[in-house]
Amino acid sequence: MPSSKAIKDINKAARLLDQSRFDDASKILDKVLKFDPQNFNALNLLGQLHFKLGNLEQAKECFQISVNLNPSDTLILYQLALIHEKLEQPLPALQCHQAVLRLKPDFLESYQSIVRLLDADRQIINSIHCAKLGLSYHHNDVHLLGLYAMQVAKIG
Repeated sequence: MPSSKAIKDINKAARLLDQSRFDDASKILDKVLKFDPQNFNALNLLGQLHFKLGNLEQAKECFQISVNLNPSDTLILYQLALIHEKLEQPLPALQCHQAVLRLKPDFLESYQSIVRLLDADRQIINSIHCAKLGLSYHHNDVHLLGLYAMQVAKIG
């Protein structure tokens, strides 16, 4: 159980983070984590801070530790999934979204992310096939897809 001082410090860091005072928030969170390296709330907040600053690897590390401490926290799992997406790591992103949906089947954002990830994967595969045929691929170009289908039929 975190001390009342740690709770006050974390709340202060959250306010500073909301005010975009990242250095001040970071110093407070580092101090809390120095005395309690597994403080779930401080790790979560530090992950959010790194995410806002674009330090995705550090954010991922904070959120991964948070998930290890509390594997049933859907919001942390979702944040970790978003980081994997931004780092172009689709498989871990999909795994995190699936974990979210196992815990909370009505978490719409994870469904939407899974569809987006699978669509991107499909587009990459189609681009590779088109490149092998010497065609360019635009996922909205129905005519090109028709030409692609005809070429595949001829080759197959």
